[in-house]
Amino acid sequence: MNFQKAKKIVRTSLRTTLITMAFLLVLEGVCRIGTYLYYAPHGTSFAKQTLGMWRSDSILLWDNQPGYLFQDQSASFNEEGCRVNTNDIKMPLKQKGELWVLLSGGSAMLGTGASKDGDYFTLSELKDHQKATAIDGYLEKKLNTNNKVHFKVFNAAVSGHATWQSFEKAKKMLTKHQFDWVISMDGQNDPSYIAAGKNCHSIMKEYWHNLAQAKHPFANQFIWMQRSAVIYCVLRTKYNISISLQEKPNRETVVTKIKNKQNQLHYLNDTITSATAVNSFRKSIMDEYNFLEHRKTKHLHFIQPHLSLRNPTQLDSTERLIYQYYCDLRKDTMNTFMKDLHQIKWPHENIIALTEMHHLPFWVFTDYCHLTNKANEYIADKIAALILENEQNQRK
Repeated sequence: MNFQKAKKIVRTSLRTTLITMAFLLVLEGVCRIGTYLYYAPHGTSFAKQTLGMWRSDSILLWDNQPGYLFQDQSASFNEEGCRVNTNDIKMPLKQKGELWVLLSGGSAMLGTGASKDGDYFTLSELKDHQKATAIDGYLEKKLNTNNKVHFKVFNAAVSGHATWQSFEKAKKMLTKHQFDWVISMDGQNDPSYIAAGKNCHSIMKEYWHNLAQAKHPFANQFIWMQRSAVIYCVLRTKYNISISLQEKPNRETVVTKIKNKQNQLHYLNDTITSATAVNSFRKSIMDEYNFLEHRKTKHLHFIQPHLSLRNPTQLDSTERLIYQYYCDLRKDTMNTFMKDLHQIKWPHENIIALTEMHHLPFWVFTDYCHLTNKANEYIADKIAALILENEQNQRK
């Protein structure tokens, strides 16, 4: 009797297992077809999306992931890691009479909106910029307004890159394509303090290797999961259930809390602690300057502005909340690194500190370093004016 009962249990379990497996296989097939239909028109695939925005790089440490489609479908990265509109998935061939402009730098140049860390996004509610409202979009439009020469602007900025990395990225792009101009904007991502025995490269290397994506690359360790759209959608992608269930912060509560804060930013009395970091930054800028001069490639280098240097009397109402929130986070005494960068006396006029942005009478920052639409347009106008003046002088 016990044997018959056990036999029945085994049969029932086997039947249930087979039915479950068949159901999962059908569901998997549906999911594969669905994800293919969803991603194929954008020149990417589900497997590419699971790898994330960045990929490891032997020289740059990390670079933009070719084929990666932004979550809001506003842009993607082409095969060179340039942020482009979703229908421009390949680098074009340069046409006769075109002038190509390459942008390099970090997330502010790339077009990041408000940082998702902490309450910055809750306060500003500004998502990542589409090309039309990022520096590259404004710049391309400005350069091609009432101009006989056709300009194409390529945004090769990489979120998190320090100055030496954006320089290496520019060098990499110049070995493959004929850019007439290279425009960089750097400073925010460089280490503000370099201890004895360290350098910028080693610090950035440690930073990358300590990130979960580099330290425990989920897709690389569990490569088989890329073949299972159902499992991966649940665990990792935008269909992630845990993310959708997270409670969103109440903006009114956050605003009320921050309005009651009256903190001020305090700096060290001297710059000794950041002197090595400042010198490292200066060297990176000059290395890129000398390299591009030797190549006879036209170039401009901008020192990125920072919220900590913003004139409090010029703050927009929302920006004031962001400023007070930043002050509250930085209750300790601040390093003077960003302030020192904007006080460097550069020997060349095409190395430009964007110091005036700290005094502009409109909303400039969405967090500690990322910019609003209007600030992006301001920088684009400045770049365009300098490029057009140079090109016009050459044609005379």
